[in-house]
Amino acid sequence: MCYNTHTVCLKIVQMSDINGAQMKILKYAWNTVSIILIIIVVILAILIAGVKVVGITPLKVLTGSMEPEYPVGSMIYIKSVDPDDLKKGDTITFKFNQSLATHRIVDIRQSEEIPGTLEYQTKGDANKTVDGQWVNETDIEGRLLFSIPYFGFFANYVQSPPGCYVAIAVGAVLVLFVFLPDIIFPKKKKETT
Repeated sequence: MCYNTHTVCLKIVQMSDINGAQMKILKYAWNTVSIILIIIVVILAILIAGVKVVGITPLKVLTGSMEPEYPVGSMIYIKSVDPDDLKKGDTITFKFNQSLATHRIVDIRQSEEIPGTLEYQTKGDANKTVDGQWVNETDIEGRLLFSIPYFGFFANYVQSPPGCYVAIAVGAVLVLFVFLPDIIFPKKKKETT
């Protein structure tokens, strides 16, 4: 059906107007988009929680002490490390005043308080001075492996109630998206004579 006006001519395509070759192309495009979206969702899920399976801990950057390399809202990924493997310049996450901090090692020494252990002097990249107290190896949670700038904002949203509902809805839509072609374009049964 074509509506002829001075500016627009629309043609409404019915499913019966699509031939076999066009149908194959449409299904292929639909399946490709579905697969890409599912891969993206799986990667996001792995980056938010799945890395814990291999001993990596994701943490959100809450302050600007390590800017510009690790801006507020970034997601950092740390893994346990042998204290003897740490060196100056490594970025570590450690217990500090009943919370966690992530700063760079600027110096290392033998501990005087706990013999046989190492202590690390740390400093935030954006801070003008070193941290006021040395970090004992027993307080180290891990060494930074990699980070994703601003991904912490997304992870925080998805882990909150409204974001969790949105994530579940997106998952349901993706499942529907995968099976929709078979519902819309059912395979024609071959007639046997």
